[in-house]
Amino acid sequence: MKKKLLGVVLAVTMVVSLGACGKSNTETPATEPEVKEEAAEQESESTPKASSDKEIVIGVCIKTLSDEFPRQIADAIENAAAGMDNVKVEINDAQADVATQLEQVENLIAKGVDAIILNPQEADGLNTAVEACVAAGIPVIECNTMTSNEDYNCYVGSSDVVSGRMQGEFIKEAIGGKGQIAIMEGVMGQTGQINRLKGVYESLVDVCPDVEVVAEQTANWQRDEAMALAENWIVTYPELKAIMCQNDDMALGALEAVKNAGKQDSILVVGVDAITEAVEAVQSGELACTVFQDAVGQGEGALNAAIAIVNGETVEKTIDIPFVLVTKENAADYL
Repeated sequence: MKKKLLGVVLAVTMVVSLGACGKSNTETPATEPEVKEEAAEQESESTPKASSDKEIVIGVCIKTLSDEFPRQIADAIENAAAGMDNVKVEINDAQADVATQLEQVENLIAKGVDAIILNPQEADGLNTAVEACVAAGIPVIECNTMTSNEDYNCYVGSSDVVSGRMQGEFIKEAIGGKGQIAIMEGVMGQTGQINRLKGVYESLVDVCPDVEVVAEQTANWQRDEAMALAENWIVTYPELKAIMCQNDDMALGALEAVKNAGKQDSILVVGVDAITEAVEAVQSGELACTVFQDAVGQGEGALNAAIAIVNGETVEKTIDIPFVLVTKENAADYL
């Protein structure tokens, strides 16, 4: 199954690098490496281990555990740590609140944790959290979403611009490069919202003069908000051809509204993340496509990077986990 394959690929590529950490362009996906037969052996050799005489304590600050994808990241970190000697993780749920997440980071610094994995709620709002970690000499590893402050030690995640491009290219072909579309965004100011939107514009809106964006609004990654918003759009824009959602929870909410309106044959809905329910909807032909984002790979990669840094090793500034377009043709590979 490709989900498991990407986990192995991450272990092969996560890599403790010989050079110093340098900045990397996270908008360009890394080339997916070849997987060799010796991958299992390489994984055990390259996965960082805690020192046998010291417990490593890593604080984990997740933007919200109420959304499925960040919850999967947290689960991946916790499960990976459970299989390691002398590694302890402390999971914190910010409940989608910047002030709460800042306080959680401050508390972890006060406890003297060895490293912090940060899944920031906002790109700008968590800059001071990075500053505080740097001042305290505590490594900070950002996962899935990023801060504007690039003083973090390492970022583990996928290029959100690429996922937006994948959606845009799919819809461009599906609607023949013309027609009305609506874009449903995540929480404003998060890097996922900013860069996925950028990718859609680069691949679709800016290159197709006959494509009209009739609505562009946030549903805050939430399914219920997305359903209500889509219901309004369907009535307001009877010629709507596609609803482009920046995550699968919103896509599933929008899809429910489309189905209730009897518009399945005229309005395409797309998402990002490839959560199980969304992939099943793609396989059945209800959801047009989603984009696979490897939560397990990102969570395990962030934990491994944190351990490596604590152990005095040098890691890449950016560890890219590639996105993959999921359509009806390959959906079975992601279940």
